[in-house]
Amino acid sequence: MEDKKNDTIFKNISWDDLGNMGQFVSAIAVVISLLYLAFQVKQNTIQIDHNTKAARSQGINSSISHTLQIRQAIFEDKKVLRIFFKGNSDPSVLSEEERLRYRLILHNCIGTIWNTYAQVLYAELPVEIWESQKTLIKRLLLTKGGIWFWTHFSGEFDPLFKKDVEELIFPDGIKIISEIPLI
Repeated sequence: MEDKKNDTIFKNISWDDLGNMGQFVSAIAVVISLLYLAFQVKQNTIQIDHNTKAARSQGINSSISHTLQIRQAIFEDKKVLRIFFKGNSDPSVLSEEERLRYRLILHNCIGTIWNTYAQVLYAELPVEIWESQKTLIKRLLLTKGGIWFWTHFSGEFDPLFKKDVEELIFPDGIKIISEIPLI
């Protein structure tokens, strides 16, 4: 008897009804797929945000580490400390070897700041990181030795970095040039 009842139900369903049910099931499947896709996009966005923050953190840590290493090298070695102080005061009193060491010290310091600058520009580190380095640039380059260094070696840095540094240390546009010879 039940078989006859089922036969009656299926006899009353037309091909259009079956097509409509198929479309309904397909629509539900599309909605479920879209919800799953939205969930995956959200998860992916969260992961990308996490990766970006980790890369920024690594960039900041890298700049800080380099700065600390340079400072540590200066204060741990009395000879390097003496060269640094004498060079800042007057690089012309340094021997040829000391002047080379002084130049390399400043190049490492400014190179580390340049690295930070580039990360702010190209890796989207917060601009406050660059702003915090401006005082250090002034302290390094607005000495007799710093001006000597910048006069002779500023061309070794990126032109955009050089322009921004010069706007910082020569705000009125009057460039101070060192008369102290290269060697």
